[in-house]
Amino acid sequence: MTTPTLWDAQLRLPIPPVDAVYNHTVGFWAAVVYLCFGLPVLLYALWHVRERKGQIMLLFMVGGCLCALVEPFADVLGACWHPEVEQPTVFSLLGRGIPPWVCIGYFVYFGAIAAANYLWFCYGITRKMIWIGFFTPVVVDIVMENLMLSHGLYYYYGNQPLDFIGWLPLWWPPINALGEFGGVVTVYLLMPHLKAWKLFLIPLISPTIDLVSYGLLAYPAITVVNNASLSPALTHVAGLWSWLMAVVCVYLISFVLASDSPFRKDGKLVLPLPAMGSGHA
Repeated sequence: MTTPTLWDAQLRLPIPPVDAVYNHTVGFWAAVVYLCFGLPVLLYALWHVRERKGQIMLLFMVGGCLCALVEPFADVLGACWHPEVEQPTVFSLLGRGIPPWVCIGYFVYFGAIAAANYLWFCYGITRKMIWIGFFTPVVVDIVMENLMLSHGLYYYYGNQPLDFIGWLPLWWPPINALGEFGGVVTVYLLMPHLKAWKLFLIPLISPTIDLVSYGLLAYPAITVVNNASLSPALTHVAGLWSWLMAVVCVYLISFVLASDSPFRKDGKLVLPLPAMGSGHA
């Protein structure tokens, strides 16, 4: 459910609800709930910090914190507003103030969940596990955002696609989930090359893939969010594009990574490429 929106007559862009007041109580409890998910993963990583897996998990969580820098970019283009009246601002970019619970949420969603996904992948990957690894953050996102939005912690405005169920426009979850999941997949594929100091590239990979995911999946939805003249049908089609592209990406990932992929033989990736050097002119 999108908050009622005023539109700038000259720029023809949606105007955020700038008079909304930050809810300190809901912000506090949102941070507490997120920490209940994230702290066990952090403690596990610290317990195994002398092992490579523990070090990588901690680096994922650092990367999750850095992903919070993507939030203002997504907020401006995707029409999301964190009330700034009475807001305890951690940082401000692109004219958008970011409160503490958002930074904690990124630490958990793009950090702790990503670290847990990576640990899970280390025990073997099947196509089923890949789909579970993608849809788990989708479900977490839908549940958490609907709870926070229903209590007025922040707002979506503009011409949001897929906003007819609950409080969360449903074009956002696949983008967020692929941003988290794509970072794990990228690190997993690069892991043979991430030796010694190169491990410290992991915190940079996470926000980079988050931005790539947003750019890949969100462009049609961003276009309709900031356009009041489009029909509801076309608006929702743009939202469905996000889901379609996310599903296609995960489907392709499953064929590259999964041990039960038909493109793998004896654990090695075997792509169906034509034979080279066959002697034909």
